[in-house]
Amino acid sequence: MNDKMKLIENLIKAKKIYDKYLLNKDFLYVFKNKLNNKFEFFEMKCVRSNFLHLTGVETKIKALDFYKNLEKNRIPLSAINYKRNGTTKLKLQIFDRLPLLISTPVQVCFQDDFFTLKLEVDILLNKPVIDRKDIVLGLKQMENFDFFVPASILKEEPQKIGKNFSRVLFILEKNKRDKKYSTIKYRVKDIEFNKILNSINCDLIDKELLLI
Repeated sequence: MNDKMKLIENLIKAKKIYDKYLLNKDFLYVFKNKLNNKFEFFEMKCVRSNFLHLTGVETKIKALDFYKNLEKNRIPLSAINYKRNGTTKLKLQIFDRLPLLISTPVQVCFQDDFFTLKLEVDILLNKPVIDRKDIVLGLKQMENFDFFVPASILKEEPQKIGKNFSRVLFILEKNKRDKKYSTIKYRVKDIEFNKILNSINCDLIDKELLLI
């Protein structure tokens, strides 16, 4: 049971990170597509039901119920387990690096450039590291919608799971209830910020931000 108690402890730590940096927030990633040299963007939205999938915990509890029960400290030890392949521990070990993917230099890779079909996600978001393992966030597009949600965390060398990584130029943030993005979380220095934002023709960005 000690191992299960440790798992609960690590899940609570991970939840605190998720709640502080991601919960009920939307993020807009603007990048330069390496294949066509065009400026493009995508949205990531983070809600309570996404949390369970990022932990890799083996359970039959539904995702939203899992989050609610963890918040009330009502997860039965018998209802959770580590996955046999060891991925649960790996995901929780690097969970504290998740905030780096919304506030520091990152790159994106799309499904057509994955080296394996086992990754059941549409986008990989990761730090631009070489020859060492680091956090990789997998995003899944919501069915019948244009936005993506966080669906999986990996600890891997990016070059071993994909190619043609595109550099993210800006990361914008807004609260779930807000209609427009008005906060800059990250931007590459010495590039024409407003010109690029205007070029992507995105009506989700606050007009004041376009004047910067």
